[in-house]
Amino acid sequence: MKEYTLRMAALAAIDEAENYLEEARLLCDHGRHARAASLGVLGREELGKGVLFVIAALDAVPGLRHQLQGKSWAKTQHALKQLVGGLVGHAESIVDEYTDAVSYDARRAADAVWWAEQFMKVSIDWAQGLLSDKKAAKRYHQEFLERARESYERANLPQDISSPPETPDELKERGLYVDIKDDVLVTPGSVTGSQAQAEIDDLNCDLLAMTRLRGVVADDKLWKELRGRC
Repeated sequence: MKEYTLRMAALAAIDEAENYLEEARLLCDHGRHARAASLGVLGREELGKGVLFVIAALDAVPGLRHQLQGKSWAKTQHALKQLVGGLVGHAESIVDEYTDAVSYDARRAADAVWWAEQFMKVSIDWAQGLLSDKKAAKRYHQEFLERARESYERANLPQDISSPPETPDELKERGLYVDIKDDVLVTPGSVTGSQAQAEIDDLNCDLLAMTRLRGVVADDKLWKELRGRC
């Protein structure tokens, strides 16, 4: 895969995540909570894919470009894309906390390339762990489960503390399909408006976090500068 193609793919993935957000809002406004929640999860997957495309374009993780070329990758790596997408907001928080803790002038704070560099360093570190270390991937997955539990609490939804919280992939499937789990009928109608709104809010926050990185990826001059720093 060529660097330019990967950059364009990253931008297209972010654009698609925005489309999912708009459609999820429309569906939620019309009471279609199940599909809205599923689209929220799909949007986070697209964001995760976008970040992975940027990492591959920078050629920062050995073997990632080859993995992205695999025919089955797009169909089988939903959990990985969700994990990376879910970490976008965490990466932004880490960078923002870092900028608050160090001494820097106003010009540096406004430097989109500098911010993108810090964001990508965090993202690259996580991606390397997820792709090469099964224990690290499991740890990040547990963090994701905790985030799901927090979503339930934020939406004031009942959740049996003895059972594991629902993963984004499980919520996405519950919003799309009729199923039977533990001899209990599960339908898309079981997804509530609060759950859908929580997914929409999370996706919106993550998209806002990608604004500066998106601008750098889209601009040839800024991208060349980022490429030199990473």
